[in-house]
Amino acid sequence: MSVTHECVRCNWRRRLVVTGQAGLLNRSDLVVLLVLERYLDRDLLEAWPSVKTLAGEAGLARQTVHRSLRHLHERRLVTSRREVREGRRGPLWVTVYRLVDAKAMENLRPGSETVAPPQQYGADTVTG
Repeated sequence: MSVTHECVRCNWRRRLVVTGQAGLLNRSDLVVLLVLERYLDRDLLEAWPSVKTLAGEAGLARQTVHRSLRHLHERRLVTSRREVREGRRGPLWVTVYRLVDAKAMENLRPGSETVAPPQQYGADTVTG
């Protein structure tokens, strides 16, 4: 892992605490967020692990992961979109999660009205 990637992750975590967002998350939400962070593309702050993968690494049920992802969307810490990626057996649909940029997190202080609503939460990975 590069120093730049580690700095991005460290800065992101620091902003999560400074803005008070970490204190608003329950244990499951925080665990899902930290597992999701492990899969981040270092340049885009995006990741595309399946809900099954997130659940396995977080030690949670899939339903709990879905609920936590919904909470993270509501808190505007994560957005998602569906897109086709090339898999070993051909194209498949994945949900790409994007963590809010650390600088943008400053606008997410509790009670802030300056951030646009989150994108709709997507479903788990399906083959297409």
